[in-house]
Amino acid sequence: MPLAPAPESTFSTYLKSHIVSQRYTATQKYERATRALSHPPRSRLPDQNNRIPLFPDKLYGLTLLYGLTWASISQIKHEKTKEVI
Repeated sequence: MPLAPAPESTFSTYLKSHIVSQRYTATQKYERATRALSHPPRSRLPDQNNRIPLFPDKLYGLTLLYGLTWASISQIKHEKTKEVI
């Protein structure tokens, strides 16, 4: 009794479609990145005085500084309370 060829499993069809979609998204990401390099966003373009606006970078830096300061102060408080106990 000859065996019929096994039908393709749903997992292998899923895997093939997943690989194809990943390849497609990688191509899209590459195209998006090259487009972004050739056309920088408006917010990063120099203004009339030829300065680059740095507000987001300053805000990030201040937030990071605040977070590190708060963490170190809370660490010192924690160590002092441990010594008392």
